[in-house]
Amino acid sequence: MKKTTLLIPVAGSSKRFPNTKPKWLLTHPKGYPMIVGCLKQLNLQNVDEINIISLKEVLDKYECRNSLLKQFEENFPGKVVRFVELNEKTNSQSETVFECLRQLNITGSFYVKDSDNSFVDTPSVLNGIAYAKLREHNLKNLGNKSYISFFDKEQVSHIVEKQINSSNFCIGGYSFESALEFQHYYNQIKHLEKDGEIYISHVIHKMLLDKKSFKGIYSKEFNDWGTLEDWNAYKNKHLTLFVDIDGTLIENTSEILAPKWGSGKALTNNINVINKLFNTGKCQIILTTARKVNYKNSTIDELRIKQINYHQIIFDLFHCKRVIINDFSDTNPYPSCVSINLERDSDCLEKILNSVIEQ
Repeated sequence: MKKTTLLIPVAGSSKRFPNTKPKWLLTHPKGYPMIVGCLKQLNLQNVDEINIISLKEVLDKYECRNSLLKQFEENFPGKVVRFVELNEKTNSQSETVFECLRQLNITGSFYVKDSDNSFVDTPSVLNGIAYAKLREHNLKNLGNKSYISFFDKEQVSHIVEKQINSSNFCIGGYSFESALEFQHYYNQIKHLEKDGEIYISHVIHKMLLDKKSFKGIYSKEFNDWGTLEDWNAYKNKHLTLFVDIDGTLIENTSEILAPKWGSGKALTNNINVINKLFNTGKCQIILTTARKVNYKNSTIDELRIKQINYHQIIFDLFHCKRVIINDFSDTNPYPSCVSINLERDSDCLEKILNSVIEQ
């Protein structure tokens, strides 16, 4: 099976993320940095190495080389990962890619992936453009995308930057059969940099004019993180829920008085709400309880029998008022935590929870 090389250019200025660290270093809801999250939906079976193209001064400032390598090793075991460090800023993403190809003397196939989004694709050895359909996504910044048109179902006829002339927009994944060919066409148009930024789409446009063939690769799944607003909207689709067991998911029980721990009736509506959120993969369920830790095994058995899904349980809490304290910032906006007070044994969590989530 032919292999391709993956390039992730992150040498930009992150202008759309004011007052933050470089966007690709921001923390994804699941704990890894954005640059790791941007690859999570890709099938990397054809990728032999991953190259992160960054300014040396950024890697020096944040001292993140070793920690990033560790993140990639944990999330993409077996893949060769390296940094391509630039001493000076480039004028465009296409120049960043060109410089990487030159430094590493790459001549064969490669795939360019934006760091500020995620989508489904399998990088392969071909000339291809990943795209999605406007009608399937609620984009806020239509003018920031590039758009493609087709001769037929798959064969790309035209690509244009920041002009909405099609219902098919590019989602930040571009594959090329030949690095030498990309460099050739970039060199033909690089003199135009003085008139504005040269995008990857401009190089592809030049290749299309020269009768080079590109395949459109459709992805229904697409998460846009191009601006701070987009990133925070994506993060808001994720939740960590701390959910009390007794009186919330199971009718209130006691260690001493009947009904005792293990014999309470399931509050099925509330359980269904929690299980539905659990199954999205975007909600972390942490159960809380004043039950003693030496009741752990019997509690776990009870939760299994009542089919309550969760990620963790915290035992031995005080039987008293509980307060959550959390920080907020531009990348985790206020309010970063909220609370719900549910009347004991009430089975109507869904309506109240939905009103909080929508805030």
